Amino acid sequence: MFVVLAIARRTVGWRRQAWILNLWGFLDFWVTISLAILAYRALPIDPDTGAGIRASLVEAPLALFPAFAIPAFSCVHFSALAQLATGNAHKTG
Repeated sequence: MFVVLAIARRTVGWRRQAWILNLWGFLDFWVTISLAILAYRALPIDPDTGAGIRASLVEAPLALFPAFAIPAFSCVHFSALAQLATGNAHKTG
């Protein structure tokens, strides 16, 4: 929220904050994918009985993340980084 306000108001250092926000967004995607892969294995809840849960990325609703959400938001991040790199981020309208 603070970064978005800094970008909108063009405060000092807004470009650096925008870069950091986008790079953290990509890191978040990698963490999401990594946790999803790790969660595919059974996660033991009760060590005595071996009962656990298993999350599958090929079943709804989790299938929406690798199939749609992560690629869509990656495009948004790539677009924002491209605008920052070319200097077109300061233009409005």
